[in-house]
Amino acid sequence: MCAACNFPIFTHQPYEAGSIQYFFRNAADALQTGNACSACNAFRLDAAQCNEAGTGAFSTMRQAALVKFTEEEMTDLKIRQDVLDELAFEPSVDAANIGVSVEDGIATLSGHVTSYAEKLAAEDAAMRVKGVRAVTVDIEVRYPERKQHADDQIASRALDIIAWNTALPEGPIHVKVEGGWVTLSGDVHWQFQKTAAEEAVRKLGGVRGVINLIAVRPGPTVTDVRGRIEAALRRNAEVDAGKISVEVHDRRVVLEGGVRAWNERAAAERAAWSVPGVSAVENHIRIT
Repeated sequence: MCAACNFPIFTHQPYEAGSIQYFFRNAADALQTGNACSACNAFRLDAAQCNEAGTGAFSTMRQAALVKFTEEEMTDLKIRQDVLDELAFEPSVDAANIGVSVEDGIATLSGHVTSYAEKLAAEDAAMRVKGVRAVTVDIEVRYPERKQHADDQIASRALDIIAWNTALPEGPIHVKVEGGWVTLSGDVHWQFQKTAAEEAVRKLGGVRGVINLIAVRPGPTVTDVRGRIEAALRRNAEVDAGKISVEVHDRRVVLEGGVRAWNERAAAERAAWSVPGVSAVENHIRIT
């Protein structure tokens, strides 16, 4: 029995929403703070508040608190299962060695994979899941013996693949490799070129991570940068332009607002970078 509300602490079962049992969590969680259920502790409701209608009765305050408490927990459990399902569905990821935890919509991935490209694919898969507000990645890259390469080999191959990439302009992009970590530096005219350089090297064998220090040095700016970005957002089928605000300060663009998914947030940022003369984009768009 809960000392605060005098209700039994039920073991967790998939009870129907609205039933008395629905309002209680797993017994182990419920007892973690003593002999009061975790809902009472979490919402700091005393015995008088919980039991004002008599022994064994719910107050309106308690019902509302418990509904909110349980719905938030069940949402995180559902998101966690959806992330696990998406990882298992993604063919470029071996989900067997990846663990997932979710708290308040923030997904944390842990475990190990066999390449840096697989690590990025796992992160992308988690970000595709509805309800995920942010992703933290604590995945270790463990290359099999035949895929391990010395730093000088990685550097040589990185320079070659960058040179062969038609998206990149003539001019030096510098490559440094230490412990499998590739650092890129140099100057390009567009953000898509900076992204292309990173994408070119991150699938190479032996790479454990990429640090992209390439600077975007744009050409002359155009008039009405804000108007051009807003028009691009309206044209984009992925983006709800009405929920995004655009501010321009010299060559720096600031995006604000809330969108439904990460791909919508990324599409808005791409639109901002596509206007000539933009040298920086601050993406403050939230996932709601």
